[in-house]
Amino acid sequence: MRNKIYSIGILVKSSLLVFVVLMMMQQHALAQPLVSKYFLNEMSGNNKINAAFVPEYGYYSLPVLGQFGGSIHSTSGLSDFLFPLNGKYALFMNKAVDANDFLSRLDPNTTINQTLQFDILSFGFFTKRNSFWSFGIGYRENLHLNLPYDFFAMAKKGMSSSSSLYDLKSIRMEQNNIADVTLGYSRKIGSKFRVGLNAKLLVGLTSARIKYEKFDVLFDQNQFKVDATGDAVLISDAISFPLDEKGNFKFGDYNLNTSKIKPAGYGAAFDLGITYNPIKKLTISASVNDLGSLKWNSAAVKHGVAAGGVVFAGFNDIDATNVDIQAQLDQMKEDAKGLMQFKETPVTESYTYDLPTITRVGAEYSLFGNPKHDISVGVMYQNYSSKLYSNQEMVGALNLRPLSWLMVSGTAAMLTKDYNRYGFALSFSPCWFNFYIASDFVTPNVNHQFIPIDAFNLNFETGFSIPFGKSRRKVAKAPAVLLPPPPPPAPVEMPIAPIDSMTVVPVDDSLAAPAIPDTLVIAPVDSALMVVGDSLSKDTTSVKAVMDTLNQVVPVVDQIAVVPLVVELAAPTLKTPQSVTTIAATKPKATVKKGKATTKKTTKTTARKPTSKKTTVKK
Repeated sequence: MRNKIYSIGILVKSSLLVFVVLMMMQQHALAQPLVSKYFLNEMSGNNKINAAFVPEYGYYSLPVLGQFGGSIHSTSGLSDFLFPLNGKYALFMNKAVDANDFLSRLDPNTTINQTLQFDILSFGFFTKRNSFWSFGIGYRENLHLNLPYDFFAMAKKGMSSSSSLYDLKSIRMEQNNIADVTLGYSRKIGSKFRVGLNAKLLVGLTSARIKYEKFDVLFDQNQFKVDATGDAVLISDAISFPLDEKGNFKFGDYNLNTSKIKPAGYGAAFDLGITYNPIKKLTISASVNDLGSLKWNSAAVKHGVAAGGVVFAGFNDIDATNVDIQAQLDQMKEDAKGLMQFKETPVTESYTYDLPTITRVGAEYSLFGNPKHDISVGVMYQNYSSKLYSNQEMVGALNLRPLSWLMVSGTAAMLTKDYNRYGFALSFSPCWFNFYIASDFVTPNVNHQFIPIDAFNLNFETGFSIPFGKSRRKVAKAPAVLLPPPPPPAPVEMPIAPIDSMTVVPVDDSLAAPAIPDTLVIAPVDSALMVVGDSLSKDTTSVKAVMDTLNQVVPVVDQIAVVPLVVELAAPTLKTPQSVTTIAATKPKATVKKGKATTKKTTKTTARKPTSKKTTVKK
């Protein structure tokens, strides 16, 4: 087929009918978003599916190859429009094709939805606390087309039938080309939640739309009379259309001025995502993508209104001997030019485009909980919603990870009854590259030219990126566990050997309580220990006070020799005890100064009776 619809730039080159047939029979641009890659957990760029998803590594994607994909959905296939004739195939417009047989195959509305997207530049990286940042520049194109049953009935039966009225107001067409600049961020909250946000700047490139409020076509007296109310809008600074003698746009011709290529509008959109791990092996996720809109510049808008009272000669019957499909399409193109006419009018309002919104909810359960070798099962619900088209899908998935760097996912659409409902996704993710490929509907019924024969859903996506940084599995740490402080050590009681006998010097009760000496010296005296008090109070002294002090500061001495003390004081004078029993010490020499003690081990000590030598404590 020579006629092709290209994704960059809206070039309305022919009639709507020719465009429809070509789109049904060609797959040059592959409509609903891909779902099979949803469970490729560590795929680079998976934050575009759910803003809270993160890959295993940081990554840099190659231009265009980082992500490239498209999709097309149609409620009709090739078998609805081509019929075998004399060993070849003829278009439904051929006179030899029975009208009732053809029309019985059609739904009340035939729809086509097509998308195309790719990355111009993208990269992502991890920061502290397992936070993830991403940046990307991408391009997206989408098309929605709807044709009512009466459109094909009029084209087939047309002038061969009696007087009849055809209602074509359900005809819709919209196509948009948009670039976006995206900044994404996600982070963990606690140990079970992760949230993410993608903020997008939208840059409008081109747009085209056709919409009718009324479109009645009456066949009478061998001609069609068109009574239509609607409008057509083309938005582009670089593309313009000439006008015919009646002031109608000539969509078959166009002028492209490359010097005027510039953005035709701006907007913003957001993606929101969250994941939750209620238990170790279960992950629940939810996301909403493309919450936003784009406003087109009024200076770039070309606006036309449908002309009422148009007389149309109708689709001419095609000779049954002519089975050249291309020739039949060319004739249909010429006949259809007179059906849809729009007269240029001044632009009186601004135009806003609301992005199609995609909502996803999913759950995945790991059978083994092993990040390197695992099997998991998942289920995901997706809702695609726009002003012109909406679709809901439920998908079940079986995911296999035989190796830490290889993952395979198989999916089955639960709401689709025909066999064309199985998907497949494959991801290679060693530490030096990441490659993935995915398709939702991999078993369409096609002919030898790979053109779908029946109603079909086709989509695919592939991507290649270069990882960098450390693996997320390696750097992720379990949350710290705060342990209670250890209990304080139990006090250690150092037992002192009991003293067999001791004579305590009586102290006058009228004296004040003795003061604790500043310095105590324990020195050996003939293999025994003698306690000497220094700097005692002038007023009094007591053996009991010395013993109390020793109990506090020298607990290591097992046995202590206590000798008589003589204190020379002006008044009163203490009498020296006549005898004090000396107990041999088994502990070493010790010097105690204000609570500090040092020891030197003695070889042997022997208990002896105290000598009569006096010890004088000087002030």
